[in-house]
Amino acid sequence: MSKETGLEKVAGSLPVAGATAIISAVAGSPIAALLPVLTSTLASGRHKKRVEAALNCIQDELASLGESLNDLSDAQFKFINESVITILHSPDDDKIEYLKQGVRQSSAHDRLNLHEASLVSRALRDITVEELSFLIECQGNKIVFHENPTEGCINISKLTYDGERATGLVSLGLLTKQQGEGTWDDDGAYVFTPIALKLLETVS
Repeated sequence: MSKETGLEKVAGSLPVAGATAIISAVAGSPIAALLPVLTSTLASGRHKKRVEAALNCIQDELASLGESLNDLSDAQFKFINESVITILHSPDDDKIEYLKQGVRQSSAHDRLNLHEASLVSRALRDITVEELSFLIECQGNKIVFHENPTEGCINISKLTYDGERATGLVSLGLLTKQQGEGTWDDDGAYVFTPIALKLLETVS
């Protein structure tokens, strides 16, 4: 019997024999499984190729850990599994790169507890690349939704591209009104939540 690969050790509940088998199992997406005609599209072919490349990269990263792979915590195991599942359904190359970086960081450093791993995984599943890029650009600075300069804050208009990205982070629970600022309007500073900072640490 062949020895388990690093990816199989982490995703042992999946009926896999390597990255290619995972791709075949998911057949691109749940919609493609219901509508087989989609599997013949160019988009489906591109998706399978990007997923295969990403999972092969993760396989190599995990294999490089050697025996220390057996020392993964439950939180690390959770995060890597959830990241792989998100990769399987992501059509965005840039987001996949962030997810790969998250797996790389989480497998090397046990920085999340199980609850945090669940929250960060959920945020990474739902966040757009544009919102994630904005989070990284801000580096934890406070946000104020008006154009008048505010010392120590990033000032943006809600009706701009940056405003859209910031509003998305608010809806994800990654950006929230600073304590004592109230919640009834946009005046006042917004701050990044602890989970946002954990996410930033994971993908940076």
